[in-house]
Amino acid sequence: MKRQIVVREHDNATIEAIRTAVDKMVEEIGFDSMTIRDICAEVGITVGTFYHYFSSKNDLLLDRYIRYVNFFEEYYENELRGINEINALKLIVKKQLEYGSKRVFKIYKRYYQIMIDESDRWAEYKTNTVPAIIENIIKSGQEKGLITKNFSSREIKSLILSIMDGLPIQYFTGDKTVLSDPEIIRIIERSIDSFAV
Repeated sequence: MKRQIVVREHDNATIEAIRTAVDKMVEEIGFDSMTIRDICAEVGITVGTFYHYFSSKNDLLLDRYIRYVNFFEEYYENELRGINEINALKLIVKKQLEYGSKRVFKIYKRYYQIMIDESDRWAEYKTNTVPAIIENIIKSGQEKGLITKNFSSREIKSLILSIMDGLPIQYFTGDKTVLSDPEIIRIIERSIDSFAV
């Protein structure tokens, strides 16, 4: 049986305290050096309490993944649904870069490493709907005649996802400005504009 990541509404303060402690400790000593006991001491909880919320240290990253997917599902529903599809694509890419640039670097890097190793297990908890959201935006734009049909929705989605996934790699390998560089954002937006009819 799968352990719930967030178990009860009134326990959000404990979960947030754990998340905050993890961010602080990862920045100071790194994810791999941090132990569950360190986290518990920082938060002032018992190891048993930690295991009430998370089944392992890696589940802290699973928690981030679930929150990431939920964030973009809500963003799509609240901000993107119903607007011009070209603008929606620009906004989702821009929001992805903004979202990444606000993360603690060391934990963001470790998150990507663990996500690659545990993507199948993570998908059992929550499917990453971001690619489907992007493809649905493209299909809608194609149906309305706003986005070219010279490429399939899958091809356009693959290009956009390659950009969204590739820029964090540049960020991890040394270019700490890539996620917030206005010129890169402008080039991405112009690339998306090239799919407009």
